[in-house]
Formats: sequence, C-alpha cells, structure tokens
Amino acid sequence: MSLKNRFSLFLALLVAFALRVYHLDAQSLWNDEGTSIALASLCLAASIIDAA
Repeated sequence: MSLKNRFSLFLALLVAFALRVYHLDAQSLWNDEGTSIALASLCLAASIIDAA
C-alpha cells in the first residue's frame, strides 16, 4: 500500500472517530421519545386529538 493510500485511510479513520465521539455525552432522543415529549407538552384535549 502506498504512502498516499495509508495517509488517506488514516485520515478517513480519524475523521470517522472524531465524528463518533463528538457530543458522545449529549442526550439523544429517538422518534418515539420525541413524540412523547411533544405530546406531553400539549393540553389534554390536544393530546387526545393528536394521538388518535
């Protein structure tokens, strides 16, 4: 493997690692959790209408 290919591979792995650990401790919400939070912030009547 040439030096250019090794450097490209190393750079790609470094970028992938940096993107993986960026905000690793941040709170993440899945779709159903986000929907639950949005519905919980509505009044009861709006929650019933939007959930149906």
